[in-house]
Amino acid sequence: MSLIPEKLADGLYRFVETSPGGSLDAYLVVGSRSALVIDALQDEPGLYDAVRAVTPLPVELVITHGHPDHAGVSVKGFRAAGCPVYMHAKDFDYLPSYVSYGPERDWFTHLPDGQVFDLGGRRLAVIYCGGHTAGSLTLLDSERQMLFTGDAVGSGAIWMQLPDALPLNIFVMNLTALYNRVRGMENLTLFLGHGSQFEGGVPGLQYLHDTLVTARRLVSGVWEGEDAVMDFAGRELPYKWIAHGQMKRFWYNPQNLRYGRGSAGEEIKALFTEGCFKKGSCCLGYMLFTPETQPGCRYPLVLYLHGAGERGSDLKSTLANPGATSFADPSWQAKHPCFVLAPQCAENHWWTDEGNLAMLRYALEEMEARFPVDPNRVYVTGLSMGGMGSWTLISRWPELFAAAMPVCGAGDPENVPAAKDVPVWAFHAVNDPVVPITGRIDSPLFPSCCGSRVMVSALRNAGNPNVRLTEYSADFMERQGLHGHAAWTPAYADNEAKEWLFSFSRVNRCSVAQLAPCCWAITDCSGQVAYLLAGREKALLVSVGGGNRAVLDAVRALTNLPVSLAANPRGTVHFAEEFEQVYLAKGLEKLALDAKKVVFVQNGSVIDLGGRSLTVIEAGCTPGELCFADNAACFCGEALTGALEAPRSYSLSEYQKSLEGLAAALKGKGWEDAAFLAARKPEAHRPDCLEKAEDLAELCGLVLTEEADYLPLPVKDRSLPVFAAEAKQAKLTFTADRIR
Repeated sequence: MSLIPEKLADGLYRFVETSPGGSLDAYLVVGSRSALVIDALQDEPGLYDAVRAVTPLPVELVITHGHPDHAGVSVKGFRAAGCPVYMHAKDFDYLPSYVSYGPERDWFTHLPDGQVFDLGGRRLAVIYCGGHTAGSLTLLDSERQMLFTGDAVGSGAIWMQLPDALPLNIFVMNLTALYNRVRGMENLTLFLGHGSQFEGGVPGLQYLHDTLVTARRLVSGVWEGEDAVMDFAGRELPYKWIAHGQMKRFWYNPQNLRYGRGSAGEEIKALFTEGCFKKGSCCLGYMLFTPETQPGCRYPLVLYLHGAGERGSDLKSTLANPGATSFADPSWQAKHPCFVLAPQCAENHWWTDEGNLAMLRYALEEMEARFPVDPNRVYVTGLSMGGMGSWTLISRWPELFAAAMPVCGAGDPENVPAAKDVPVWAFHAVNDPVVPITGRIDSPLFPSCCGSRVMVSALRNAGNPNVRLTEYSADFMERQGLHGHAAWTPAYADNEAKEWLFSFSRVNRCSVAQLAPCCWAITDCSGQVAYLLAGREKALLVSVGGGNRAVLDAVRALTNLPVSLAANPRGTVHFAEEFEQVYLAKGLEKLALDAKKVVFVQNGSVIDLGGRSLTVIEAGCTPGELCFADNAACFCGEALTGALEAPRSYSLSEYQKSLEGLAAALKGKGWEDAAFLAARKPEAHRPDCLEKAEDLAELCGLVLTEEADYLPLPVKDRSLPVFAAEAKQAKLTFTADRIR
């Protein structure tokens, strides 16, 4: 048999061997300094001589995988000529059992993912894509957009039914990584191991895409192939097959498919229902598990973010890997009934996209509005791309989450200090080739980020005491039969980690921000803000009277001075016994506090902290509310909310008088530029000014004189209708009986 080279392009040749089972292809790539042969056919011994007839340059041989139709007898000729022969070590043991020409392990040099062959003017990068065999490799010429695939993707068919094929979930993962490397190459050409058999034109990006879609949907359970049987080594081998687009025959072992899906059974997936959150023109599809609930009770919510392989429009694919299903498992629900929300990211998008982040926040708001969700026990977890989304969410909105569990993810270490109060347990395999556990990851597809080691270190350095990282060794992943990226399989089987996750609540947490020297804002889980001011002799906590023990713990961590409480109560004062003194407005004697601790104050009273003093101003939406001011700040509680809806609220005329008194008091002291610091988010982070108080007072007058329009609000469960009016910086909400 004589091999005749077919010139496909400058410096690129194909050799074809025909056999009763079909044709086999080997490729020769020639640079200016050396040449590379890709695969060695099966029965034709003259490949080395045929290559030498084309080029005299030094030659190296790459075997894309260890099947005999790609590592045939001509390997012996290259070996005898002293040519280096490369193959992935995972396929070293295949050949002796398959072929008779006597190859030894030491004939082959291990070829790892990422190695580059520089031929002079041509560079080919090795990309691992295990699936067809454990060691299947591809080679990419990025400049010319050429991808040599061996049988990683086949000739319009892919063989995943043989005993040495990897589980489909691992193949999906490897093929996803390969596809992401080339997805921007619109002119990509695939050179297949059996390319001369390909039907339907030149294979390119679409064929790779169709193969990936088929594999994903098989793993997710959306598709299922037809039963078939083949003769394999004299015995019947059952398998299934399916076709999609240019992928004409996808053969797979259904037992490998079940293993690939992880431990979640179809009965658990069936407990989820489909839905969609809509906001304007934006939609976010999801799968939702709803626990058995009792009236009057609230339940935790787990937000699970899938990986890049589950993007698209088939909502069931969000449950392909263990994650959401581990929290919906009946054994977990028996101890920890909870909601499990698994939204789906659209194809070619990322959880870290601004639009997706906004929709995820909206989804949490909708869940709390529609279901009995405990807002203090919302947990976020996700794998790979979902791990990236988890890191980003807790960095962007740490106040929303009780704890987080990112798996094989990455994030921005410069942003993560914002999550210093969020407990985090991260998981990653040290041999992860898709999302490295450490170092910076640069990609044209998503913002630059860093692996779990860097993120955990940054969070610890920010002062977070509740940070853990579980690293799975390469040996551990190998023993489990897992790809290095598949840390989610052991992570979501780790009940200790999930118990740890559920042990946290935002009730036990608050955040601290220093606003100025000796001045801190302490925000609790409900968004209520207390302010701690320290003088030389004592400190003062200005609060509306929330009952969060974590606030007191934060105060004790910030100062050793005696601390008094300046209270703006709405009917109660919490932990009064913890303070040296409690300052209250006159008329609140009914609160029945220890008379020895209470100091009743009124307009003009001064609280001296030693080196800093605050003047008391009676102002607010209800009787008994106080503001505390100096030339730098006015701690105004809820005085500027304009909310006159409660039965004890001032009337519009009383509120107007209160605001005018506040403005007059500040102007009388020359404190017109003092920043108004409110007691609730988001106002606390956007300090108001005296002008807003004046605008509110003016708006009260306009409503009373019917010079301003006001409209009813759609507020339920109120005995009286609620109205709203707006002008300049001011907004009022009030019941009809307040118009006096």
